[in-house]
Amino acid sequence: MAFEDNKKRKRFFYFFIALILIFTGAAITLLRGGDIGRRESSRQTQQKSMLQNKTLKIASIDFPDGGKIPTRFTCDAGKSVPNPEFTIEGVPDGTKTFVMVMDDADIPQLIKEKIGKPKYNHWVLYNIPGDLRKIASDNIFGTIGKNDAGGAGYDGPCPPDNLEPYEHRYVFRLYALPEILNFEKEPTLDEVETVAKEKATDVATYTGTYNRRK
Repeated sequence: MAFEDNKKRKRFFYFFIALILIFTGAAITLLRGGDIGRRESSRQTQQKSMLQNKTLKIASIDFPDGGKIPTRFTCDAGKSVPNPEFTIEGVPDGTKTFVMVMDDADIPQLIKEKIGKPKYNHWVLYNIPGDLRKIASDNIFGTIGKNDAGGAGYDGPCPPDNLEPYEHRYVFRLYALPEILNFEKEPTLDEVETVAKEKATDVATYTGTYNRRK
């Protein structure tokens, strides 16, 4: 009888130890998860604050914000055309690189269905040195990504002249980042911008228009 009681006490002891280990593990997991959640929430709050108090600005000597992009920067100038020139001001402290992108969200519905996307990506340039204050037309610094024309580099505006809307808006966005970006293969605009949005300390936008309809 004593032997059986001893076995029962041992089983109870092991069961008790197992419960302690299970609850301890669960508590550690919850604490870690909460800590990660708090860090992510803090990061997002800090980033939101930075972007609300943004100072970063870009401007082009080639056309005003909201104005017409000159023909020499479009497909009507040929297959290989230079990008417009931009100056950069109000750069946040700690900026190591910039990302520049340009896309067209005014593409006709027919084109959206054809490419399976809501916009057409024209240009992505990343790891632009953070000490630069000008993105020139003839001397590009940075790493070039893919555009939706199937190539790399700047792809000038080329809105269809037989489909509405005839005039398209082309949005340039410059992100200031505190680090260098690395990709295993040549990235697309969407891939670069997804990372840029997560890490940016500031962003500036500039818009140009173009209409090819005669």
